[in-house]
Amino acid sequence: MKIIRRKKYKFILVICFFALVFGLQFVHYRSWGEPFHSLNWTDKTFNSKGITGAQINESKIQQVIHVDINNPSASDKNPGLNEKPLKTFGAALEEAKQYLKKGKGIKILVHPGVYREGEFVINGKALGSKAKDALLVIEGAEKGKVILSGSDLWKPDTWKPVKDKTGKVLYYEHNWLYDFGNRGGAWGKYGPKQVIAHRSEMVFLNEQPLKQILLEKYNYTWPDSWGGRGNHEYMGLDEPKYVLKPGSFGVVELDENGNKIYIRPKDGLDFAKATVEVANKRFLLRFFHMENVVLRNLTFQHSNGEIEVDAAVMFGPWYGKNEFRGNNILIEDCNFLWNNARGLSLLNTKNVTLYRNTANYNGFMGIGVHLLINTIWENNETSFNNWRGYMGDFVSWAIGGAKIHHTRNGIFRGHQSIGNMTRGLWFDIANRNILIENLTAIHNICGLFLEISPGPFLVRKALVADDNKVNFLISNATNIIFENSIIHGVNGSNPVEFTSAKSRTFTDEIGEILGDNDGAKTPIFLGATRFENNIIIAGASNQALIVQDTGDPRVYREFLERGYAGSDNVYWAPEKKVFGLGFKRNRMTDIQGWANVTEEANYQWIDPQFVDPDNYDFRLQESSPLKDREDSLQGRKLSSAKVQELRNYLDFVGYERKKTSEVVNE
Repeated sequence: MKIIRRKKYKFILVICFFALVFGLQFVHYRSWGEPFHSLNWTDKTFNSKGITGAQINESKIQQVIHVDINNPSASDKNPGLNEKPLKTFGAALEEAKQYLKKGKGIKILVHPGVYREGEFVINGKALGSKAKDALLVIEGAEKGKVILSGSDLWKPDTWKPVKDKTGKVLYYEHNWLYDFGNRGGAWGKYGPKQVIAHRSEMVFLNEQPLKQILLEKYNYTWPDSWGGRGNHEYMGLDEPKYVLKPGSFGVVELDENGNKIYIRPKDGLDFAKATVEVANKRFLLRFFHMENVVLRNLTFQHSNGEIEVDAAVMFGPWYGKNEFRGNNILIEDCNFLWNNARGLSLLNTKNVTLYRNTANYNGFMGIGVHLLINTIWENNETSFNNWRGYMGDFVSWAIGGAKIHHTRNGIFRGHQSIGNMTRGLWFDIANRNILIENLTAIHNICGLFLEISPGPFLVRKALVADDNKVNFLISNATNIIFENSIIHGVNGSNPVEFTSAKSRTFTDEIGEILGDNDGAKTPIFLGATRFENNIIIAGASNQALIVQDTGDPRVYREFLERGYAGSDNVYWAPEKKVFGLGFKRNRMTDIQGWANVTEEANYQWIDPQFVDPDNYDFRLQESSPLKDREDSLQGRKLSSAKVQELRNYLDFVGYERKKTSEVVNE
């Protein structure tokens, strides 16, 4: 009996030892899995109080300066009156600065026309202290008819036709007046690896872009560091007659190659009557340390800036100490189109409103934001961006249709993000108190991405569909409510993915400015997330409805058990086991298995019967069993014109779905 008792005690001691070790490991595990400690939504939900955006009082305008390039009486020596307008935008801007220096509100009213001017800098500090409270309004007299362009007209008769032996024109050539070079970007080893993404030349023929072909060949060696510059080793020249295709152009800028630009129009185009535009300005407008600014009814196009620093219009600047450098800014009914780098950058700004703006067809990004507080965005669009990045195999890191860092207290309502060859709407790092309502995100690399942010986020009445990698991605973000929305992986994208890394941190830069913290790095984890009254659909047999993307499987499992809450959601997929419980897809289960782990309530497994998902009609059919929920979901369709625009853009970039099948989260 004594021997038996000793063995029994030893067994008990062993059990206690392992229990203690496991308990300590669990406590340690919970310490870095901390976001799951709280699902108390009472103080973690979006709060609209105090979100006003810009507060503009246009009654403070004391003078209006007229600019009219097409008026025969226009001259930069005129006083800028309606009957005696200025000729150039630059002259009007210089005149406006004189009013601002005196603290007087001023409007520049720009009459219809194309103003081929740019690289203007307006520095509030240089204008003096009186300018701080003065109002500057730059307004187009007619919406859509006032264009500030970074390109010049090169008349067709200045181009030399190059013919073959039969007299057929092969292409046209012109002396090349610039040396823009290879702009590899300051991201160093994380930058684009293909040289086409380092270029900035753009040519438009009858307002349509020509596709660039590299004639001078370079071998690019990536740098080893973040801020390093890669090495471009010249490898020789491809003759234009062998490589130019209809609808393309190429540049040779080395002296040994003759400094030429070559264009090959599409077959059948009457070149003698064509409009040829060649981009030559890095940016159009930069506002440094400016307050009380309105941009209205203007189109900004054809700036040929560098990938990571240039935008057609910038409020900033990038550099300087951590402080707000722009305040009280209203931008409405403006277009930012076909710029090589970015359309619009908002950097270190506060009290900003964007209404009905379009930032489409930019080489890398539509709108970029870094450090923004108190902002309202309504009915804006960032579509068809990152064409240059995509051509250079650069689709995921640092760019998006709209990419938003360090933003606090924001309303994003009615945003549209379609066909971006990158992420569509991306909230990346330290975003707090954000409402996203009535979002339409279709056929991007990833439709909606919430990353490294403490929230809270409230996403409602969104349509996110047919994205190449994933429709809705949540990575190390917390305090998220996603409701009354439709997610549909039409042609192969997973509807929902979670990333559960345990090593991400963020610095609350806005809090540092406001004195809320000392700028220390804060750990951030995949945390409290609630899905309610959504329709989540897989459209192909190889899709998972909800799955872990990358990260630590223990964090993901803990998230499912303690951090995720779901109710009243509808799911449907061609296969049954489409819910991931483990790393990637190593533990797939059906809806019942999912509910057993997550305790999801009131779920349904049912086909909602959309009208035509393949053609982006996500309204419910009359026979749909969910017809009574249509008002809360606001099912919608893309217009036939927008669908055709998407298809034309995909043809232009040479889209192949396989190119974006392995997008890595950075």
